[in-house]
Amino acid sequence: IHHNRTVVSTLGDHPVMINFDNKLMEHVIHNILNNAYKYSDANSAIVLDFEEKEDNIAITITDSGIGIPEEEQSQLFSSFFRASNTMSYPGTGLGLGIVKQFIDLHSGTVTINSQINQGCSVTVTLLKQQ
Repeated sequence: IHHNRTVVSTLGDHPVMINFDNKLMEHVIHNILNNAYKYSDANSAIVLDFEEKEDNIAITITDSGIGIPEEEQSQLFSSFFRASNTMSYPGTGLGLGIVKQFIDLHSGTVTINSQINQGCSVTVTLLKQQ
């Protein structure tokens, strides 16, 4: 679907153990990356960053796309909700709600930081295996 796009990634220098369901996590990352591709310019890079903290790992996907209106961000995880500036793009409004449910099942968190025309960062935080 998104040919010739660049994803810039940073990875740590040692393995980190996290318990998660492979299929669910694949869906989470795919959905967030797909949104980043869909709502940003075809010539812009997407950044996929992994940050290890004391007891968790944060996976952040950042784009430089259309952004999300601030007053609508609290509704992003509601089923069928679509931001007012996305109506000309295909979608059902289910993706981020499903992402949130999957991450909740893993006792993690999903946060979004966005500004109109400045892009969007979606961070998934998961506990490290002890």
